[in-house]
Amino acid sequence: MIHPIYVMAAVTSVVSLAVFGTMIWQICPGDGRRPWVFVLLAIGCFMSPAAFYFVRVPLLMGPLDPLLKQPGWDDGAWSLARDAIRLAYAPITEEPAKLLPWLVLLAAGAPLCPTRRMVAPAALAAGLGFAVGEIWLVASFVAQANDPKLAELPWYLFGGFFSERLMTCLTHTLFALLPVSLARKGWKWGGVGLGLAMLLHGMSNAPILFMQRRAFGWSAEAWSLIVQLWLVAFFVAGLASLVVAAYGRKVLRAIWANRMICPECRAVYRQPLLWGLNFGMSRYERCGVCHKWHWVTIKDLAPIKKPLRHESNSEQREGEA
Repeated sequence: MIHPIYVMAAVTSVVSLAVFGTMIWQICPGDGRRPWVFVLLAIGCFMSPAAFYFVRVPLLMGPLDPLLKQPGWDDGAWSLARDAIRLAYAPITEEPAKLLPWLVLLAAGAPLCPTRRMVAPAALAAGLGFAVGEIWLVASFVAQANDPKLAELPWYLFGGFFSERLMTCLTHTLFALLPVSLARKGWKWGGVGLGLAMLLHGMSNAPILFMQRRAFGWSAEAWSLIVQLWLVAFFVAGLASLVVAAYGRKVLRAIWANRMICPECRAVYRQPLLWGLNFGMSRYERCGVCHKWHWVTIKDLAPIKKPLRHESNSEQREGEA
């Protein structure tokens, strides 16, 4: 019988590709470059298993793990160093593997140069493809554990797997944004971005090490909650960074202001927080003025108007008076 984790992996993959694939379609220029971005996404789906089985296992885990299991590593700081080294396996192997399809396509002449408009779609395609491959890699680990309790669970009870893997789609995108965006200044800067991506990836995994060691005397339940909140923080950072890369920094202020211009009546209204359907960078919601439902995008955000200097000075004089 098929392990239920594989059913959830299929569901998670479909949802991830639908939601974030739509984002790629929305932020990518509608020209000949768009098909190449989806080629990058398709190739990226194979990179997580490839990085694990062809790089991490034979080149790192094979030579290093026997050494790290020696008795000298079981004491104090050496034990901590051993866990830190093992925690570094993922950043060192995954970040170059994530960018490899992009670099190969560039070398083959694909129009994926890191121009201002291509940074966001290229990074999202690389990050999403890698995350989808990782969905199946992690699912295989769960299945290979041969835990009868997990094998007997219905697939829909693996909700934690679904939410965690869904958030890693933007987490991996956040890591990919650093080298892709810095590569606009030159390939040496792209190498710097790769190093920063590895460092950021290591920071994202650091609470796992703290949880294993019950750091600060906190319980496993407390650290489990911290790890989840840490993942959410990286997810939000990834989404914000993607929006900035695609539309600029001013858009974040407009999103925070939470005001939209109705595409029908042209009135400015506050976006409803709960009543709406998000799909990629678009949202189906109800106008607070004409009460009609419609699709809105980032382009429908109301601009933030700054007060003129003389208006601010006059208001200040009135306050002093």
